[in-house]
Amino acid sequence: MASQGDAIPCTVFLPVELGDVATDPPPGELLFDYAPGWRMWISRVADRYLVRYAGHYDFVIDCDFTIVRTIESSVATPGFAEVLQYGAVLAVINSLRGRYCLHATTIEVSGRGAAIYGNSGQGKSTTAALMIAAGANLVADDVTVLRPRTPATVYPGLLELRLRQTAEDIAALVGGAKRRETVDHRIGLRPSVDPPTDGVDLAVGLFPIPTRGAEKVVLERMSPFEAITSLIPSARLVGWIDPAIQAREFEAVGELAETLPCYRMKVPWGPPFERALAVELFDRVVDLVG
Repeated sequence: MASQGDAIPCTVFLPVELGDVATDPPPGELLFDYAPGWRMWISRVADRYLVRYAGHYDFVIDCDFTIVRTIESSVATPGFAEVLQYGAVLAVINSLRGRYCLHATTIEVSGRGAAIYGNSGQGKSTTAALMIAAGANLVADDVTVLRPRTPATVYPGLLELRLRQTAEDIAALVGGAKRRETVDHRIGLRPSVDPPTDGVDLAVGLFPIPTRGAEKVVLERMSPFEAITSLIPSARLVGWIDPAIQAREFEAVGELAETLPCYRMKVPWGPPFERALAVELFDRVVDLVG
Protein backbone atom coordinates (compact mmCIF):
# COMPACT_ATOMS: atom_id res chain seq x y z
CA MET A 1 0.00 0.00 0.00
CA ALA A 2 1.33 3.44 -0.90
CA SER A 3 1.91 5.72 2.05
CA GLN A 4 0.24 9.05 2.72
CA GLY A 5 1.11 12.11 4.72
CA ASP A 6 -0.80 14.74 6.69
CA ALA A 7 -3.49 14.81 4.00
CA ILE A 8 -5.25 11.93 5.82
CA PRO A 9 -3.87 11.81 9.38
CA CYS A 10 -5.10 9.00 11.63
CA THR A 11 -7.43 7.58 8.97
CA VAL A 12 -7.64 3.77 8.77
CA PHE A 13 -9.08 1.95 5.76
CA LEU A 14 -10.52 -1.33 6.99
CA PRO A 15 -10.13 -4.45 4.81
CA VAL A 16 -12.46 -4.45 1.80
CA GLU A 17 -15.79 -6.23 2.34
CA LEU A 18 -17.78 -7.91 -0.41
CA GLY A 19 -21.45 -6.97 -0.57
CA ASP A 20 -24.29 -5.45 -2.55
CA VAL A 21 -24.01 -1.80 -3.64
CA ALA A 22 -27.20 -0.07 -4.75
CA THR A 23 -27.52 1.89 -7.97
CA ASP A 24 -29.62 4.69 -6.45
CA PRO A 25 -28.45 7.56 -4.17
CA PRO A 26 -27.45 6.67 -0.58
CA PRO A 27 -29.74 7.61 2.31
CA GLY A 28 -29.39 10.87 4.21
CA GLU A 29 -28.72 14.47 3.20
CA LEU A 30 -27.20 14.55 -0.27
CA LEU A 31 -24.04 16.69 -0.44
CA PHE A 32 -22.55 15.71 -3.81
CA ASP A 33 -23.84 14.39 -7.13
CA TYR A 34 -21.58 13.70 -10.12
CA ALA A 35 -22.95 12.08 -13.27
CA PRO A 36 -20.18 11.83 -15.95
CA GLY A 37 -18.41 8.46 -15.90
CA TRP A 38 -19.30 6.44 -12.82
CA ARG A 39 -22.25 7.99 -10.95
CA MET A 40 -20.94 9.22 -7.60
CA TRP A 41 -22.86 10.51 -4.58
CA ILE A 42 -21.90 11.71 -1.11
CA SER A 43 -24.43 11.93 1.70
CA ARG A 44 -24.47 12.68 5.41
CA VAL A 45 -26.55 10.46 7.67
CA ALA A 46 -26.51 10.32 11.49
CA ASP A 47 -22.89 9.91 12.62
CA ARG A 48 -21.28 9.06 9.28
CA TYR A 49 -20.79 10.00 5.65
CA LEU A 50 -21.50 7.71 2.70
CA VAL A 51 -19.63 7.81 -0.61
CA ARG A 52 -21.29 5.68 -3.29
CA TYR A 53 -20.12 4.72 -6.75
CA ALA A 54 -23.39 3.40 -8.16
CA GLY A 55 -23.45 -0.39 -8.26
CA HIS A 56 -19.70 -0.68 -7.54
CA TYR A 57 -18.51 0.72 -4.19
CA ASP A 58 -19.76 2.12 -0.90
CA PHE A 59 -17.30 3.93 1.38
CA VAL A 60 -18.61 4.54 4.91
CA ILE A 61 -16.67 7.28 6.72
CA ASP A 62 -17.18 7.91 10.44
CA CYS A 63 -17.84 11.47 11.61
CA ASP A 64 -14.29 11.82 13.00
CA PHE A 65 -12.75 10.71 9.66
CA THR A 66 -10.74 8.06 11.49
CA ILE A 67 -12.23 4.85 10.03
CA VAL A 68 -13.40 4.04 6.49
CA ARG A 69 -15.31 0.87 5.62
CA THR A 70 -15.21 -0.19 1.96
CA ILE A 71 -17.92 -2.37 0.44
CA GLU A 72 -17.12 -3.75 -3.02
CA SER A 73 -19.76 -5.31 -5.27
CA SER A 74 -19.31 -8.39 -7.42
CA VAL A 75 -19.16 -6.28 -10.61
CA ALA A 76 -16.28 -4.09 -9.36
CA THR A 77 -12.70 -4.68 -10.48
CA PRO A 78 -10.93 -6.56 -7.66
CA GLY A 79 -8.34 -4.34 -6.01
CA PHE A 80 -9.53 -1.10 -7.60
CA ALA A 81 -10.79 0.12 -4.23
CA GLU A 82 -7.24 1.19 -3.37
CA VAL A 83 -7.15 3.60 -6.33
CA LEU A 84 -10.38 5.23 -5.15
CA GLN A 85 -9.37 5.27 -1.48
CA TYR A 86 -6.20 7.26 -2.12
CA GLY A 87 -7.83 9.41 -4.80
CA ALA A 88 -11.46 10.48 -4.53
CA VAL A 89 -12.08 9.25 -0.97
CA LEU A 90 -8.98 11.08 0.27
CA ALA A 91 -10.36 14.23 -1.39
CA VAL A 92 -13.79 13.69 0.18
CA ILE A 93 -12.31 13.41 3.68
CA ASN A 94 -10.24 16.54 3.31
CA SER A 95 -13.04 18.56 1.70
CA LEU A 96 -15.38 17.64 4.54
CA ARG A 97 -12.66 18.72 6.98
CA GLY A 98 -12.64 22.17 5.37
CA ARG A 99 -9.55 21.87 3.18
CA TYR A 100 -9.39 22.57 -0.54
CA CYS A 101 -8.41 19.73 -2.90
CA LEU A 102 -6.90 20.46 -6.29
CA HIS A 103 -6.56 17.80 -9.00
CA ALA A 104 -2.82 18.25 -9.12
CA THR A 105 0.56 16.66 -8.62
CA THR A 106 2.73 18.91 -6.47
CA ILE A 107 6.51 18.87 -6.41
CA GLU A 108 9.02 20.71 -4.22
CA VAL A 109 11.90 22.66 -5.76
CA SER A 110 14.32 24.77 -3.72
CA GLY A 111 12.07 24.46 -0.67
CA ARG A 112 8.90 25.71 -2.42
CA GLY A 113 5.99 23.97 -4.12
CA ALA A 114 4.82 23.86 -7.73
CA ALA A 115 1.34 22.40 -8.37
CA ILE A 116 0.89 20.80 -11.79
CA TYR A 117 -2.89 20.83 -12.16
CA GLY A 118 -5.56 19.93 -14.71
CA ASN A 119 -7.97 17.21 -15.77
CA SER A 120 -7.36 13.47 -15.94
CA GLY A 121 -5.04 12.50 -18.77
CA GLN A 122 -3.47 15.96 -19.03
CA GLY A 123 0.04 14.75 -18.20
CA LYS A 124 0.29 15.96 -14.61
CA SER A 125 2.10 12.93 -13.17
CA THR A 126 4.23 12.50 -16.29
CA THR A 127 5.39 16.13 -16.19
CA ALA A 128 6.10 15.84 -12.46
CA ALA A 129 8.08 12.63 -12.98
CA LEU A 130 10.30 14.38 -15.51
CA MET A 131 11.10 17.11 -12.99
CA ILE A 132 11.68 14.57 -10.23
CA ALA A 133 14.17 12.81 -12.51
CA ALA A 134 16.08 16.10 -12.64
CA GLY A 135 16.05 16.77 -8.88
CA ALA A 136 12.57 17.82 -7.68
CA ASN A 137 10.82 16.06 -4.76
CA LEU A 138 7.27 14.69 -4.78
CA VAL A 139 4.87 16.29 -2.27
CA ALA A 140 1.54 14.79 -3.42
CA ASP A 141 0.24 12.97 -6.49
CA ASP A 142 -3.30 13.28 -7.90
CA VAL A 143 -4.81 15.01 -4.84
CA THR A 144 -3.13 18.22 -3.67
CA VAL A 145 -4.62 19.20 -0.31
CA LEU A 146 -3.96 22.80 0.58
CA ARG A 147 -4.82 25.66 2.86
CA PRO A 148 -5.43 28.62 0.50
CA ARG A 149 -3.86 31.53 2.28
CA THR A 150 -0.93 33.74 1.25
CA PRO A 151 1.14 31.76 0.55
CA ALA A 152 -0.96 28.62 0.22
CA THR A 153 0.37 25.60 2.14
CA VAL A 154 0.34 22.13 0.58
CA TYR A 155 0.06 19.15 2.93
CA PRO A 156 2.09 16.02 2.17
CA GLY A 157 -0.16 13.55 0.36
CA LEU A 158 0.13 10.38 -1.70
CA LEU A 159 3.85 9.79 -2.27
CA GLU A 160 3.52 7.55 -5.31
CA LEU A 161 3.29 8.61 -8.94
CA ARG A 162 0.99 6.60 -11.19
CA LEU A 163 2.34 6.72 -14.74
CA ARG A 164 0.88 5.31 -17.91
CA GLN A 165 2.84 2.51 -19.55
CA THR A 166 3.86 4.91 -22.36
CA ALA A 167 6.02 6.73 -19.77
CA GLU A 168 8.33 3.76 -19.26
CA ASP A 169 11.38 5.76 -20.34
CA ILE A 170 10.59 8.43 -17.72
CA ALA A 171 10.30 5.81 -14.99
CA ALA A 172 13.78 4.63 -15.91
CA LEU A 173 15.11 8.18 -15.40
CA VAL A 174 13.88 8.42 -11.78
CA GLY A 175 16.79 6.84 -9.94
CA GLY A 176 16.28 5.01 -6.65
CA ALA A 177 12.48 4.93 -6.87
CA LYS A 178 10.48 1.92 -5.70
CA ARG A 179 8.36 0.51 -8.50
CA ARG A 180 5.25 -1.66 -8.77
CA GLU A 181 2.41 -2.35 -11.19
CA THR A 182 -0.87 -0.87 -9.97
CA VAL A 183 -4.21 -2.64 -10.21
CA ASP A 184 -5.15 -0.44 -13.19
CA HIS A 185 -1.92 -1.50 -14.94
CA ARG A 186 0.00 1.73 -14.44
CA ILE A 187 3.57 2.16 -13.26
CA GLY A 188 3.51 2.97 -9.53
CA LEU A 189 6.66 4.92 -8.72
CA ARG A 190 7.64 6.04 -5.21
CA PRO A 191 10.66 8.39 -5.20
CA SER A 192 13.36 7.77 -2.60
CA VAL A 193 13.11 11.24 -0.96
CA ASP A 194 10.09 12.23 1.14
CA PRO A 195 8.89 15.86 1.36
CA PRO A 196 9.02 17.97 4.55
CA THR A 197 6.52 16.53 7.04
CA ASP A 198 4.91 19.93 7.66
CA GLY A 199 4.28 20.58 3.97
CA VAL A 200 5.54 23.32 1.67
CA ASP A 201 4.47 26.80 0.65
CA LEU A 202 2.99 26.82 -2.84
CA ALA A 203 4.88 29.21 -5.14
CA VAL A 204 3.36 28.54 -8.57
CA GLY A 205 0.60 26.71 -10.44
CA LEU A 206 1.40 25.02 -13.75
CA PHE A 207 -1.29 24.02 -16.26
CA PRO A 208 0.42 21.55 -18.64
CA ILE A 209 -0.38 21.46 -22.34
CA PRO A 210 1.25 18.33 -23.85
CA THR A 211 2.32 19.29 -27.37
CA ARG A 212 3.70 16.80 -29.88
CA GLY A 213 6.21 18.34 -32.23
CA ALA A 214 7.12 21.22 -29.88
CA GLU A 215 10.86 21.78 -29.54
CA LYS A 216 11.05 23.57 -26.19
CA VAL A 217 9.10 24.33 -23.02
CA VAL A 218 6.97 27.48 -23.34
CA LEU A 219 5.50 29.27 -20.30
CA GLU A 220 2.73 31.88 -20.45
CA ARG A 221 1.53 33.73 -17.34
CA MET A 222 -2.26 33.69 -16.91
CA SER A 223 -4.34 36.63 -15.76
CA PRO A 224 -6.37 36.07 -12.55
CA PHE A 225 -9.48 35.53 -14.71
CA GLU A 226 -7.70 32.99 -16.89
CA ALA A 227 -6.33 31.31 -13.76
CA ILE A 228 -9.76 30.91 -12.18
CA THR A 229 -11.25 29.46 -15.39
CA SER A 230 -8.52 26.81 -15.37
CA LEU A 231 -8.67 26.16 -11.61
CA ILE A 232 -12.44 25.70 -11.21
CA PRO A 233 -12.70 22.56 -13.41
CA SER A 234 -9.43 21.31 -11.89
CA ALA A 235 -10.92 20.82 -8.44
CA ARG A 236 -10.42 17.19 -7.38
CA LEU A 237 -14.16 16.88 -6.71
CA VAL A 238 -16.59 18.59 -9.07
CA GLY A 239 -20.21 18.04 -8.06
CA TRP A 240 -20.83 19.52 -4.60
CA ILE A 241 -24.46 20.56 -4.15
CA ASP A 242 -24.27 21.51 -0.47
CA PRO A 243 -24.41 25.37 -0.41
CA ALA A 244 -21.92 25.77 2.45
CA ILE A 245 -19.32 23.54 0.78
CA GLN A 246 -19.92 25.22 -2.60
CA ALA A 247 -19.30 28.64 -1.06
CA ARG A 248 -16.14 27.47 0.70
CA GLU A 249 -14.77 25.89 -2.48
CA PHE A 250 -15.47 29.00 -4.55
CA GLU A 251 -13.84 31.25 -1.97
CA ALA A 252 -10.74 29.02 -1.90
CA VAL A 253 -10.32 28.88 -5.68
CA GLY A 254 -10.90 32.63 -5.95
CA GLU A 255 -8.17 33.33 -3.42
CA LEU A 256 -5.80 30.99 -5.26
CA ALA A 257 -6.46 32.70 -8.59
CA GLU A 258 -5.77 36.10 -7.06
CA THR A 259 -2.61 35.22 -5.14
CA LEU A 260 -0.94 32.28 -6.92
CA PRO A 261 1.03 32.91 -10.13
CA CYS A 262 -0.39 30.43 -12.66
CA TYR A 263 1.17 29.54 -16.01
CA ARG A 264 0.16 27.60 -19.08
CA MET A 265 3.09 25.28 -19.76
CA LYS A 266 3.51 23.87 -23.25
CA VAL A 267 5.55 20.65 -22.91
CA PRO A 268 7.21 18.79 -25.81
CA TRP A 269 5.51 15.40 -25.67
CA GLY A 270 6.68 11.87 -26.34
CA PRO A 271 7.36 9.09 -26.18
CA PRO A 272 10.24 9.14 -26.28
CA PHE A 273 10.96 11.36 -23.27
CA GLU A 274 14.60 12.29 -22.86
CA ARG A 275 16.67 13.55 -19.92
CA ALA A 276 17.28 16.86 -21.69
CA LEU A 277 13.55 17.62 -21.40
CA ALA A 278 13.59 16.73 -17.70
CA VAL A 279 16.47 19.16 -17.11
CA GLU A 280 14.79 21.91 -19.14
CA LEU A 281 11.53 21.59 -17.19
CA PHE A 282 13.34 21.54 -13.86
CA ASP A 283 15.41 24.62 -14.70
CA ARG A 284 12.36 26.58 -15.82
CA VAL A 285 10.50 25.78 -12.60
CA VAL A 286 13.55 26.69 -10.50
CA ASP A 287 13.47 30.09 -12.17
CA LEU A 288 9.77 30.49 -11.40
CA VAL A 289 9.88 29.55 -7.71
CA GLY A 290 13.03 31.59 -7.23
